[in-house]
Amino acid sequence: MPTPPVRTSQLARIEAVCRAAASGHGHLLLVTGEAGIGKTWLAGRALELAETAGMRRARGWCLEDPTAPPLWLWRRLARDIPGVQSAVAAFETSDGQVEARLALVERLGRDLAEAAATNGLLVVLEDLHWAEELSLDVLARLLPELAVLPVVVVATARDDALDGTAFGSGLGRLVRGPNAGHLSLTGLDVEEVSRLLAGDERTEHWVPRAGELAALTDGNPFYLVSLTTELSEAPDADIDAALAQRPTWRHVLASGWEALGLTARQTVGVAAVLGERVAPTLVATAVGGRVDDAAEHLNAGVRSGLLRFGETGLAFRHALVRDAVVASLSPEELVRAHEGVARALESTGEDLLLGLAAGHWSKVPGPEAAARCRALATTVAAAQRFGPDRVAELARLAVGAARFLDAPPGELAEGLLLQARLEWAAGDQQAALQACVEGMDLAESAGRPDLLADLALVPHGSGDPATLIVTATMNGRALRLLPASDAGRRARLLAQAALAAAEAAQPLLGELPHPDDHAHPDPDALSAEALELARRTGDPLAELEALAARHYVLSYPQALEARTVLVARALELAPAAPSTMGALWGHLWSADLAGQQGHLHAVRSTITTIEGIARQRSSPIARWHALRLTAGLAVLEGRFNDSRGSAAQAREIAERIGDISMIGMYYAFGTNLGMLRGDPSEVPAGFEEMIRATPPMPLIRISRVQIRALVGDLDGARALLEPFRGLAERFPLGPRWAGTIGQIGMAAVTLADADLAATCHALLLPTAGWLGGDGGGTPIAGGSCARVLGDLARTMGDRTQAVDHYAQAIAIDEAVGAPPSAALSRLGLALCLTDTDPGRASELAAAALRAFRRLDMPGPAVSAKSLLDGLAASLDRSGLSSLTAREREVARLVAETLTNQQIAERLFLSVRTVESHVRSILAKRGFTTRTEIVLWIRSSTTTTGP
Repeated sequence: MPTPPVRTSQLARIEAVCRAAASGHGHLLLVTGEAGIGKTWLAGRALELAETAGMRRARGWCLEDPTAPPLWLWRRLARDIPGVQSAVAAFETSDGQVEARLALVERLGRDLAEAAATNGLLVVLEDLHWAEELSLDVLARLLPELAVLPVVVVATARDDALDGTAFGSGLGRLVRGPNAGHLSLTGLDVEEVSRLLAGDERTEHWVPRAGELAALTDGNPFYLVSLTTELSEAPDADIDAALAQRPTWRHVLASGWEALGLTARQTVGVAAVLGERVAPTLVATAVGGRVDDAAEHLNAGVRSGLLRFGETGLAFRHALVRDAVVASLSPEELVRAHEGVARALESTGEDLLLGLAAGHWSKVPGPEAAARCRALATTVAAAQRFGPDRVAELARLAVGAARFLDAPPGELAEGLLLQARLEWAAGDQQAALQACVEGMDLAESAGRPDLLADLALVPHGSGDPATLIVTATMNGRALRLLPASDAGRRARLLAQAALAAAEAAQPLLGELPHPDDHAHPDPDALSAEALELARRTGDPLAELEALAARHYVLSYPQALEARTVLVARALELAPAAPSTMGALWGHLWSADLAGQQGHLHAVRSTITTIEGIARQRSSPIARWHALRLTAGLAVLEGRFNDSRGSAAQAREIAERIGDISMIGMYYAFGTNLGMLRGDPSEVPAGFEEMIRATPPMPLIRISRVQIRALVGDLDGARALLEPFRGLAERFPLGPRWAGTIGQIGMAAVTLADADLAATCHALLLPTAGWLGGDGGGTPIAGGSCARVLGDLARTMGDRTQAVDHYAQAIAIDEAVGAPPSAALSRLGLALCLTDTDPGRASELAAAALRAFRRLDMPGPAVSAKSLLDGLAASLDRSGLSSLTAREREVARLVAETLTNQQIAERLFLSVRTVESHVRSILAKRGFTTRTEIVLWIRSSTTTTGP
């Protein structure tokens, strides 16, 4: 395209990020717009700017073919940055999971840093709308790496390719980073059209008609240049009349092809079917001719304006031109071209091209082509361990070919199993479920219960209610038909059924009670049976899976003993576990157990072990868990700054991994810390957006009540609490039970809801002797459960129980070293004693206030100070403030009509010391008898209050 002064603001933006990169601040610029709008032109100008600045340049691009190999974008980039190829090759030997992706990103970051070391680097990545999920995920994960490198990435993509594409799904991740920008190109205005036309001698005579042309083409530069070049010999022509002879843009764009000779048209047509970028040797093989002849035909295409030589070799002038040529082929010519290209790709012997060959065979009719398509597609799809969204298309091609060939039911079921696994891995759950259901019908008709079970095992890890119903049905069907001798599959099916049943049993917010509880299998029985069967198989991996299911089902405080047994076995199996999570499970569960029992030294030891696993396996997931546990432990001990630092590091890892549940844990941590400290500024920005993006899970949604109350909107908090009123009693004992009931209970305390507090108190009473913890991995450790019970008992009006709970909580929290929780219990106890023992209440509130100020807990500090002020005023009015703390204790016991001997025994004092305190009280008050002390104390108690 010409290079007139258009897109000046966008070019200035590119210059700016290049200057920033020179200072070590890398950037991604995503350029989007419709086809022909000038994305490639702008990327070319970026390369020219980089060359002028002395920066190194590199290019990668995507193929417009759903069967292209994963990571094609990065493989092309390796031509300019050779180290990228070794990074991709290392990734191909991995399992392709999150940690392997992060290792690939780390290596790519080093390769880019090395390439940029001298004068910086500009990378152009073209046609991201054709990229698969893996390539886009790698790019998104690279953004933090780019932020500290002298690297600029200019990426292009069509903005009309968002629905149903990996690019559409991943666009948000690409543009929301602090070092990412988005340039959305629109049509040129009339002034820019004039400058564009004036910049090329072939079109400069069209300048007077710029307004007409801008309206006709919507300012699309490619259409402008194509139209004016096509009509360059007749600048006074009637444009509408000229287009009437070529009724579509296709005819305008393909006019050069139509002018070629027959054989040249055939060669260029095959090249168009092959792809936007042209390899003359492959084209020659595809047409069955000599390379020299093919090269001459392609040169004729260059002369006609269809093709051009660029930095990446010979290519069509634009994807639109290539599309126009393909659309101009007759059906017979198109079939011959696909067959020729398929054979040519196979003849290369390159495994990477076999999937592309299968795609071309799928467009050729006949059993021979179908057989080739099926064989190639199945081979490639079965061999790939990553890029499931791209590979799933090959599996679908194989199934389609098998249907055409009328394959037996068992073979077709095997193909659907492969398809379903890839679709599930790619996140296309509905398509995977449909493939599973059809595959199970075929497997049953073929008498293949093994296939039936494997298909039922495909859906896993989903909490969607509709999916759980389908999964449960498939599990039941497979278990009925699978022979008892296939213990391994039965164990896995039972474990999966237990997980599904545990999820299905949990009500969502606003959901009515299940009318048919018997319709939901018992997860406890299923998980127990799965574990017993897995143990009998002798397969450690099957046993680990069953242990995980069993532990999940038992994730509630009262199952501590049962979980202890599971932890011991998981730790025995951990060293041989092939996966990081298999190695971690026992240690994570062990940390939860130790935390629940207040064995903080064991928690610290386990964190050290997990950190060792993180180093040994280079596992960011293990590192995240270590940081999560470290942050929780720091909160329990009152080291809030340390906890924030660990949580922030964990969030960085979670965002690199891209796991929404791990990111959500950071929001849960900040929210809980805000409630503990009474400081709404702790709540992370974006909290409401995160809540809205999650399912209506009670454990998550209840936090909105507390946050609303924290900012002072009590009416709003009460309104949000309403849907939770009937939930506590029907929430099943199992995963999320403790957290859900505990959070509902604390909301009841905050809003002084006595009835709801009583309900939660009764439910949580069995947890009194433990610290918060249930085996499910809580975001922070809040201290003794007895403190929560004390708050609930006080709210429901039972101060006697509350006093006992608080006393137990203080003893537990002081023993384990949890000063924030101990201080909160002292404040709660003080609130309970304001009527009966204001002196003691004052002492407790003062101690709590000192702790709150030392720990930086502003919310509770305000409450303690307010209580102290009220008590001080009451004591002054009653005269009690004239006595020492010990004298107030003695006076209170005198008022209970205890003798000096009894008081001495109660307070562990000598009788003589008690007598001394009594004389002092009589003297200060001007009394002469103990009876006066009794009457005075009783009178003071009835007139003092909170």
